[in-house]
Amino acid sequence: MLEKVVNEFMQKEYGLSVIDSRTLEILRICDFTVDSREEEQFNICKKTERKIFSGSDELIAKVFVLAYPYDFILHTQDDGTIKNWAAWLAGSEYRAGNAQPQPIKRRFLEKNVEHLVESYKRGNNTKEISIHIGGAYYKLGEYKEALPFLLEARSLGDDTTENDVKIGTCCFRLKLYDDALEYFLKVYKTGNNAKEAAGYIGNCYYSLGNHMKALDYLLIARKNGYDTKETSVNIADCYSKLSMFKEAADEFERALGQTPQSCTNKGFLNLFENSLKKARQYARKTLPENEETNKLLQEFMVVRDKLRHYRSAF
Repeated sequence: MLEKVVNEFMQKEYGLSVIDSRTLEILRICDFTVDSREEEQFNICKKTERKIFSGSDELIAKVFVLAYPYDFILHTQDDGTIKNWAAWLAGSEYRAGNAQPQPIKRRFLEKNVEHLVESYKRGNNTKEISIHIGGAYYKLGEYKEALPFLLEARSLGDDTTENDVKIGTCCFRLKLYDDALEYFLKVYKTGNNAKEAAGYIGNCYYSLGNHMKALDYLLIARKNGYDTKETSVNIADCYSKLSMFKEAADEFERALGQTPQSCTNKGFLNLFENSLKKARQYARKTLPENEETNKLLQEFMVVRDKLRHYRSAF
């Protein structure tokens, strides 16, 4: 009976298909029983939770006894009880989830942030809770949800480089390039995470149309080891916009070399070909008709033909 209840509940809530025997042993040692009366079940879970430590072997059992009566608590208990219980549950979910493989780890993190937010709504709005909520949403890639909590944490004193990087990244992903620039410039000045900061600063300036500054920072980022195929395409496009066509052609060739022939990122390949096409058109329009120009235009064509060969995989 106990094994069936635990397995079904943890499968439904967290995607855990089979609970290990150690978890069931811990629950039996702590006198956990299943009762059909919700109030009594809540009391059993309270008593059991106090007997379970929070070591690695006990974490799944801890999560279960905190999560099992959660809906009953949410609809019957006062704000103080809900605030504390949700925070205890979230903390156990976070620690237990870290030991799980994906996608179960993500499921634990989703439940973790759900319960953190519930605790926050009930008055648990400290700097630490904002840091945890913002960080959880950030790990989930939910940047719009993460940003206000990270900003709140900063206003409460978390002005660390780590938090500024997260805020800047959220702003960048949300296309708030001026705001992202503000935070990454702060990070860059500290000297911490300098190469990533320079890369983001360059990409922000690029998105804002300031190609000279974009080029400066993207080259700094590359010099310090931040070198990706996307960065090379942006550098090439900056060179093109600044009428430095030979450098642009060389960069497009470099980007191609960084792009595996098995690349299936259609969005990137579209961006690459579009930037290449515009650069070639701009060069043809701008440069004088002579042998050197023809040679340069041919370089663009060679890269284009190779790129189209990659696209034929679709």
